[in-house]
Amino acid sequence: MERSEDFGIELRRRREAAGISLGQFAEIAHYSKGHLSKIENGLKKPSREMAVRFDALLGAGNALARLVLPQDAPDTAAPPHPARQDRSWVIELNADGQARVIAMNTPGFGLPPTPTAVIRLHGSHPTALEPTKAAHADMLTAIRRVGQTVGPRGLLLSIVPQIHALKALAQATRRGERDGFLLLAAHYAEYAGWLAQESGEREMAEEFTLDAAALAEESGDKDIPAYALIRLALIRLYEDDGQGVIDLAEHALTHRSASPRVRGLALQRLAQGHALTGDLSNCLKNLEAAAGLLGDIERADGESVRPTLGSMHVINPVEAALGWCFYDLGRPRQAAEHLTRTVAVLPPNAQRSRARYGARYALSLYAMGEVTQACETASEVLDLATAVDSATIRTDLRRLRQGLSRWRGHSPVRELLPRLDRLSRGAERV
Repeated sequence: MERSEDFGIELRRRREAAGISLGQFAEIAHYSKGHLSKIENGLKKPSREMAVRFDALLGAGNALARLVLPQDAPDTAAPPHPARQDRSWVIELNADGQARVIAMNTPGFGLPPTPTAVIRLHGSHPTALEPTKAAHADMLTAIRRVGQTVGPRGLLLSIVPQIHALKALAQATRRGERDGFLLLAAHYAEYAGWLAQESGEREMAEEFTLDAAALAEESGDKDIPAYALIRLALIRLYEDDGQGVIDLAEHALTHRSASPRVRGLALQRLAQGHALTGDLSNCLKNLEAAAGLLGDIERADGESVRPTLGSMHVINPVEAALGWCFYDLGRPRQAAEHLTRTVAVLPPNAQRSRARYGARYALSLYAMGEVTQACETASEVLDLATAVDSATIRTDLRRLRQGLSRWRGHSPVRELLPRLDRLSRGAERV
């Protein structure tokens, strides 16, 4: 029997046991009666979001979601750090003004045919070590602030030379003084991995992140090797791979010498993995533990002059994660409450963060049946998402577009769908 048939049979059994008619359930679940009838008769396949929502409405624990999630999850257990390929990253500048980052296997992989220019960086021993390090740290902070308002591709092209410059400075600096440059290079590489993910380049994101872990380990740093696993787990999160998120977050927590902030971020990511698998209890337990370790951004910044790991703009990361997780757990009303508070305290210039959590808020409103309000929120988010050109934010907006397509007769939906379509195709870019 098809799993969609199993789901439909179990849904009907639990609905009838609860004494709820099909029409009543359609009203509280915000689906049409005809659509639900096709689900119960196995004529339509249920989505993961639908399954966790119905679990929550019927008090079914995780019974319905288990019929949608894969029965035999692949062995996604990862070693502390996946194997790192030996690659060189090169910027190619063409005569027409176009630029791109090229990954080349080494050794034995030649340069692309007749490149116009390849930037090569050679370090010289800096005479003022601390001012040089401080200048590079300040530059990364400034670039990250710019990254809240512009697309990631152009920033990636400016970040890569900085990584190579810092590596070269480390090589040119005396052994006892090079660790600071290696650590800064690791911070730049970690951010490059984030920019690559925001550009939709999964493989590049993983490689920059692994490079960051290797550089940090060479410098003696204990935080970035653990945080790299949290970043790799974020890639799995946007692929709805809950077990993969859990495995990587748990590996991050084995780095017991990492700072409380990094361990708190690992617990937060672990909670998000459990939310994807429908495990409410473990999700909330890990978020409670994370809250005990994560301070606000101002306090974290005051502890060290090194760049902040994790968001610079989300004041209460646990509040934000609660909203994120409650949506994945099929509890949109609770999600909306936490997401509203998260967005309310974001700085006005944090456009990427406002678009990210605003998109989740719009999804929550839609799941609550507040279609008009969801459209109003999504319209505001689209203005921001167009500017920041984020592949991860587009993931949530595509989900919203799929749901709204059932409401084409609703005037706000008709007006919004063409804009959602353009952004999904990447046409609305600056």
